[in-house]
Amino acid sequence: MRNHVRGRSCCAVLLAMAVVLGTPAAASTTPEDREGVEQRQGEVREGLDSSRQELDEVGAELSAASERLAGLQARLPGARAAVEKAAADVTAARQRDAELTVELSLAEAAVTAAGLQLQERTGAADETEKVVAGVAREVYQGSGFTPLTILVDADSAGEYADMVAFAAVARRSQNQALSRLRVQQVDIRNAEARLEAERARVEDLKRLAAEQVVATEAAEAAARDAQDALETLVAQEDQAVATFEAAKAAEEAEIAALEVEEQKLVEQLAAIAEAERLAELERQRQLELERQRLAELERQRVAELERQRQVEIQRQREQAERDNRPAPAPPPPVTPRTPQAPPAPQAPSGSGFLSRPVVGARISSQFGYRIHPILGYRKLHAGTDFAAPCGTPITAAADGTVVTAGWGGGFGNLVVIAHGNVGGSSLATAYAHQSRLAVSAGQTVSRGQVIGYIGTTGSSTGCHLHLETRLAGTPVDPMRYL
Repeated sequence: MRNHVRGRSCCAVLLAMAVVLGTPAAASTTPEDREGVEQRQGEVREGLDSSRQELDEVGAELSAASERLAGLQARLPGARAAVEKAAADVTAARQRDAELTVELSLAEAAVTAAGLQLQERTGAADETEKVVAGVAREVYQGSGFTPLTILVDADSAGEYADMVAFAAVARRSQNQALSRLRVQQVDIRNAEARLEAERARVEDLKRLAAEQVVATEAAEAAARDAQDALETLVAQEDQAVATFEAAKAAEEAEIAALEVEEQKLVEQLAAIAEAERLAELERQRQLELERQRLAELERQRVAELERQRQVEIQRQREQAERDNRPAPAPPPPVTPRTPQAPPAPQAPSGSGFLSRPVVGARISSQFGYRIHPILGYRKLHAGTDFAAPCGTPITAAADGTVVTAGWGGGFGNLVVIAHGNVGGSSLATAYAHQSRLAVSAGQTVSRGQVIGYIGTTGSSTGCHLHLETRLAGTPVDPMRYL
């Protein structure tokens, strides 16, 4: 946003000068009065155009910021839902990790139990293997049950048959033990494989569950970061909207103030025109009265001279009759003179026309551009400041009529005095920041008369008098006239 600096300090003085143009003292108005008001009217209209343009810009920025804010606010529920889902996923992952931890403990217990069982089966297999080996030794080594020994040792055919049958039973028992041993060994190997597979499966699940916990925690942190970032953007846009709304309100207030001032300036111009019209009518009336007065004086003079001429003619005739001679030629009649109105008196002008309003005060700030002590930017200081203790009397700088005596906004307690024409232009002085006033509007004051007392009312940083000098409504350096 651009920072438009508009001079408002002359407003009160201009308004005050307008009052004098609407009073009987308005007969002293000049074209410069109108020029000053029209110049200010142009400045106000330029300020209005600039403020309205900036209001449009601020309005557009406010609308854009509001749209961005609405969009961000619309995204907040989704962001919060994502955070809630991520938190729920973390909870579920942690719960699953806990379940798998229990399952892994159970699996490890089962592996331990299966290991014990495997040890038992291995022991049983070892015993079976020992039995098979023992039978084999007895059959083939220790007992002599071979086909040849059976035949040799058998005492009869029946005994031979019994010994052959016993040998067959022994071989079958051996074969059965060997079969059981092979089955037990297969079972042991299968059980070992199952146990290892189960242990590996549970450990994989535990690893995956831990990884899932890490991933879901990271997702939750990312979701919270995204929500925090979004809420930060919302706060920033909300602040931007508030700033633009404040700027818009300020521009609207400034436009309203300028519109009020413009209306007052229009009224001033109308008052000036009416004052000029009345002043011209009064001037013409006074001129006509003066012309009539001079004409009457001339008529009386001519009549007196004519009477004296007639008396002289009569005297000369009577003298000629007494002298018995012709009467001389009569003197010529008196020729009337055209009366002329005297020129209007001129007010004194030049350096020294105004007296210093505060005796012995030092000048604390001259007329000209400076950094404003309160606003902080460079602007025209349209007067001269006289520093003195609060309560010090302030006197009128010259004879004149008080056109304003009251509150003047940033000027604080303000008195404006119109001094009539000086060098062909209307001159007014303004006395600002007074602690209290000693005159009222419409009052006639004399040079050196106390009109108020130094103070620090309005936009002021300390006790002083701010004196402005306006020539035809335009601020000029008071030191030119003091």
